[in-house]
Amino acid sequence: MSGLAPLIALERRAAGKLKSSAKNIEEAVDYQLAQENSIAQANEAIQQLKVMMSQESGIDLDDGEFINNFVNIFVCLLNALFG
Repeated sequence: MSGLAPLIALERRAAGKLKSSAKNIEEAVDYQLAQENSIAQANEAIQQLKVMMSQESGIDLDDGEFINNFVNIFVCLLNALFG
């Protein structure tokens, strides 16, 4: 969900698709805030997972070059086995 939900709600209100009451706008804002909270929680969980995996393996998961090399080697292995 993008950060555009309140703007979309305003656009719909202007188009007559949404009743023009403060309650409906508040619902749109509440929905947007809930979506942002969900995204924040997911990002926090991913960060915690990265820390745990990094501690366990000693690999910096933010090192794009390492990840890219790892994937390329894995693809070569799969091609050698099944190609």
